[in-house]
Amino acid sequence: MLIDITDYLDVPARDEALVKLDILDRFEGLKIKGQIREAADLLEDSCKEPHIFHGHYNRLFTAWRQLNKEDLASCNYNDVIERVIKTIKLNDEMLAEMSTYWSKQHSVRRTKAYFSKYSHIKISDGKALMKAATAVQDKKAIKVAEKLINSFAKDGV
Repeated sequence: MLIDITDYLDVPARDEALVKLDILDRFEGLKIKGQIREAADLLEDSCKEPHIFHGHYNRLFTAWRQLNKEDLASCNYNDVIERVIKTIKLNDEMLAEMSTYWSKQHSVRRTKAYFSKYSHIKISDGKALMKAATAVQDKKAIKVAEKLINSFAKDGV
């Protein structure tokens, strides 16, 4: 197990956290073996239902970035487009879930913007999307890429 946090968690979050930690352990094992696609699939399954364990999303998106790099080199542009669009969607769902969960825990309304520092979207995602979308002339994906890239220009990131 990566860390032992069982003493610090209250039920019911404790059981869910233990399951999520086990998944991260399995992910790391697959990644060490060079099985990036299988490792990413494991975390993607974990993220189908939104949750607050943002480390899963971070590791998933990092694995996807590696696959995107490989797929761009292999001209598998549609796979890159699909992955980056999924990245944006999952990241948004994660922030919404964090907002809902912590609003209840703190009895104070917390917006998605409050958790923006936990966003795992990078400008490289926008650039990969732009490259892939331009290659296949996917106008909708090009607009998404432009919007994503421009969002970093506004933030000064």
